[in-house]
Amino acid sequence: MAVEVFSADGRNYLLAFQKGVRNKVYQRFLAVVPSLADSSESVSGQRPNTSVEQGSGLLSTLVGEKSVTQRWERGEISNFQYLMHLNTLAGRSYNDLMQYPVFPWILADYDAEELDLNNPKTFRNLAKPMGAQTDDRLTQYKKRYKDWEDPNGETPAYHYGTHYSSAMIVASYLVRMEPFTQIFLRLQV
Repeated sequence: MAVEVFSADGRNYLLAFQKGVRNKVYQRFLAVVPSLADSSESVSGQRPNTSVEQGSGLLSTLVGEKSVTQRWERGEISNFQYLMHLNTLAGRSYNDLMQYPVFPWILADYDAEELDLNNPKTFRNLAKPMGAQTDDRLTQYKKRYKDWEDPNGETPAYHYGTHYSSAMIVASYLVRMEPFTQIFLRLQV
């Protein structure tokens, strides 16, 4: 029901429409900017099959840049910039609370007074979801799944009751800042 438009100066706009209107607006965009019809690029300018491991565009080719990951590894872009690039490729946007940018929880050790950055146990295992970071948590989630009973038989068993990113979760974390305070209040009604 929406189209997000990215401008060359870095600004972007999320245009939300009533049901069925978005496609008409998109067709008008195509009439004004025919290059959008090239199926090799999305409205955001990203190719749908863009890989973090592949550079794209003439500039990347000229400077020998092979990937965003390589730029991050060389310290040319910050952790924030790298993760925002991943979020953009995943279709996440500050303009959509249901697709708000997410950042992984990295630390596993919240008890040490000083973090040992050379100890792998300091960091979360990113190959596993949050529910499987410790044996206790994994056991808890497996038990929830195994013991699940829906009296109506409509809801299948599940490990996680909510998605890690939703409008309510985003508004809850940002409740002290407008417009999130008002969004949070409206979601409570």
